[in-house]
Amino acid sequence: MPVFELKTNIAEEKIPKNLAINLVSVVADALHKPAEYVVVEIKGSCNLSFGGTNEPAGLGKLASIGGINRESNKVLSKKIMAYLEKELGLSSARIYIQFIDLSKECVGFKGTTFDDFL
Repeated sequence: MPVFELKTNIAEEKIPKNLAINLVSVVADALHKPAEYVVVEIKGSCNLSFGGTNEPAGLGKLASIGGINRESNKVLSKKIMAYLEKELGLSSARIYIQFIDLSKECVGFKGTTFDDFL
């Protein structure tokens, strides 16, 4: 159930329409999780400053049940940032990504929690 959220000051109209859909595969592949459980949300035109400037920047958050650890976070960071740099021209030096390891009983799904599924 990975969820990736990105806030960026890049104008909404400059964000490719399929960015979220394509980023699902990047996240799923990097985490070795089924794409059908991955959620990606992209918010453009945010009032966001990185280092005191309005140059293109981003703030990401990736939450997942499992798959979040020292080694996988490095791989995730590299793959997600490379994709965002390619698609948005967003420098990896101007993006932070927070990695959040969730416990299965803390995520609701289908009227219960993932504790009943995993």
